[in-house]
Amino acid sequence: MTDVVEAPDFEDVAGRARLWLADADGSPKPIGWQCNSCGRVRLPSRHLICRRCTSESAAPIELTGTATIYSRTVVHRGFPGTPVPYTVVVVDLSEGIRLRTVLVGDGADRAEIGDVVRLVPMPGAQGLDQAGFAVSPHPAHEEVTP
Repeated sequence: MTDVVEAPDFEDVAGRARLWLADADGSPKPIGWQCNSCGRVRLPSRHLICRRCTSESAAPIELTGTATIYSRTVVHRGFPGTPVPYTVVVVDLSEGIRLRTVLVGDGADRAEIGDVVRLVPMPGAQGLDQAGFAVSPHPAHEEVTP
């Protein structure tokens, strides 16, 4: 299971819907919210009501950061100023959350459905306060426990 994150004031985190916190050595750690009533884990948002049980009580938790590619597509025509091609993926996080995002980093062009990836801050974000989730292929030598 996941551990409770040592987070700043609950209202401060909730008000900004932060997706990342820095740990003691400065590395980014993805966070989610776990409902205190039913245990459902979800991504942070400005709305703190649980969609499963309607509880307003939740606590921030650290996500494992691992996910499995459920679906992928390569985009060849983008918005002006957006470099193409890029890969859009739908991933299933090990906590049971399904997320649509982009695949970045070395090996992104070779990733396939079923591959394990890891959450990383969205490239180009102005710090962790602003960073969304992207995913990057997992190095083959890393052990992954779903």
